[in-house]
Amino acid sequence: MWYLFALSSAVIASVRRANDKQLSHSLHNVTLGWSIQLLSLPVQISALLLFGEWLNPFTLGLQFWLPMLFLVFAFYPLNNYFFFRAMKEGELSKILPLQSLSPFFALVLGYIVLGQRPSIMAIPGIVSIMVGVYMLNLKGKYLHNPLKIFTADKPNLYMLASILLVSLVGVFDTFALKVCEPIYFSLLSTVGALGLFSVMALRMRIYEVAVARQEIKRLSFSGTFSALTTMTYLAAISDGPIAYVSAIKGSSILMGSLIGIIYFKESFTKIKAVALCIISIGAVILALAQ
Repeated sequence: MWYLFALSSAVIASVRRANDKQLSHSLHNVTLGWSIQLLSLPVQISALLLFGEWLNPFTLGLQFWLPMLFLVFAFYPLNNYFFFRAMKEGELSKILPLQSLSPFFALVLGYIVLGQRPSIMAIPGIVSIMVGVYMLNLKGKYLHNPLKIFTADKPNLYMLASILLVSLVGVFDTFALKVCEPIYFSLLSTVGALGLFSVMALRMRIYEVAVARQEIKRLSFSGTFSALTTMTYLAAISDGPIAYVSAIKGSSILMGSLIGIIYFKESFTKIKAVALCIISIGAVILALAQ
């Protein structure tokens, strides 16, 4: 069942990419974070009423509260900043494939923290993804210095930071989900993030109500799909190995990259086509290495 949840999360995430990129040009990342969390609440509350279980959070202990506090006060503000900066300044067809590095980070963290040992079959998958990411950014200044993919290209660096945060919080969430079911955890983290973004907006004097109203359809779309992505992802990692869930979820990069090429008229070269194929093959290998 975790495989279906992970695949659903990948498909849903890919659908909202173009919408997120458009929103990143019209609203501040704090406004985006606040609006998306607010508009995701109806979906999560409905899901909890229909399929979830109401719990008393004060009886769940540190195994629940430590991941929750990290998620609300560290992950949400930092990831919100890095992700939307990457979406605003970078090309979808270049920055989204970098998310294929998440299975590598998830494998390392899953092994160190959770004791989830990767299979031998996972190794060619990781190598394939690394090669594909390198080829995607293959230019003169990057040819003999792969690290410049990140140090000389800020959108790539922002996306890398987002990927690291997502991988790290996935490990923390795994502990919390042992004492709490996914939909309830998702709802409480959203409420916490909404409160934090509200305080940030007031402190930073960010008032974009008029613009947000103009973008209400797109914001509602992102809010709905954000809730669905989060709930399906949490359901997947609560039952399956985090590295393989990350690999399957990362398969959304291909659709997202194609959206960037077709919808936003981003450049499409032979090297980019080959790189996307190699990355996709690597993601499939990791998904099969269960």
